[in-house]
Amino acid sequence: MKKNIFSLMLPGIFLCIASNASASTVSVQHSMEKMSTSYRSMMKDNNLNAFKKDLSAFKQSAQTAQKTSLNDSGKAVFDEGMKKLLNEVDTIEQHAQTQNLNDVKAEAKKLRNIMEQYHSKLGV
Repeated sequence: MKKNIFSLMLPGIFLCIASNASASTVSVQHSMEKMSTSYRSMMKDNNLNAFKKDLSAFKQSAQTAQKTSLNDSGKAVFDEGMKKLLNEVDTIEQHAQTQNLNDVKAEAKKLRNIMEQYHSKLGV
């Protein structure tokens, strides 16, 4: 009887593990898509308040992606890239308090460079 219960539970356990791993990937992908949308909106904004709102959405998506637990070999590179990205967001937020929109957008272009650099490193 114990053997039968165990043999019935084993596939369920593997299914839970597999779905949890794929959920992490989906979550990261979803967060990255939201970051991309927010970035494009930021760069199109015509006033600083709209820019700040889109920057906040970008930051929130980046923080969500950062919290995702990845178990593959690219985890260290991913974590490094997310840390750099969020540090740059903090710098942009500081500039947004004292500078005009064009200057802040110039600083925000660094986000694109960081994203491209780490996408290349990670092969995505």
